[in-house]
Amino acid sequence: MSCAPIDVVAALLMHQGQVMIARRHPNGSQGGWWEFPGGKVEADEAHATALVREIEEELRVRIEVGAYLTSHTHDYGDKRVRLHGYLCHWRPQTIELTGSHDALRWCPPQAVDRSTLAPADLPLLDALLTRCPPSNS
Repeated sequence: MSCAPIDVVAALLMHQGQVMIARRHPNGSQGGWWEFPGGKVEADEAHATALVREIEEELRVRIEVGAYLTSHTHDYGDKRVRLHGYLCHWRPQTIELTGSHDALRWCPPQAVDRSTLAPADLPLLDALLTRCPPSNS
């Protein structure tokens, strides 16, 4: 497909050395895949603003957007997205899944199951692992 890609932001949400992944609701787009939560950037919206808004909408939590990790374009066949990943932090809060996801999990980045992670998110995981390699202790 040759249309311009849709800008999408993703939160690589870290807490105590673990990253959050969320499973797409089985009845939705990309159902069943695990991913880093986030969503579409609205027209004239800054990435950080979009990420805070999307996480509030999807998980009902407040986050702090940190360092930019990487961007890449992924072709789903019916659409193309330009995914922008950001390292994010939060203070523990009650998470409420609002419909986009049906489960979430915290795990060390090196323990994320690459076979169940959405293909578009794999380069984000690689960037996270490069930036935050596992400790040897």
